[in-house]
Amino acid sequence: MDVFGYRVRNDGLREYKVVEIKTGSATPADLSQLIGYVKWITEFLADNDGGRVKGFLIGKDFDPNIADQVEDNNALRNSIRLVQYCHKHSAFQLK
Repeated sequence: MDVFGYRVRNDGLREYKVVEIKTGSATPADLSQLIGYVKWITEFLADNDGGRVKGFLIGKDFDPNIADQVEDNNALRNSIRLVQYCHKHSAFQLK
């Protein structure tokens, strides 16, 4: 886990964010690691409310099988997002 944080909603409940950052291509193992973090936070911090936990996997590229894994996991209400970045001539962009 590279970045972890939360915000307190108006109803007093916390929403959690987990970010895993890869300097190159993200692999299925990287996604599995993030899913493990999200599941742990959902169980132990978010009272088993997966809607309060968001995970982000940031990488330059993604293994083609990752999209299927994300869809399977989002069916469990844990929201995982894939964020691609590129770096050109000292400019950094998120896609």
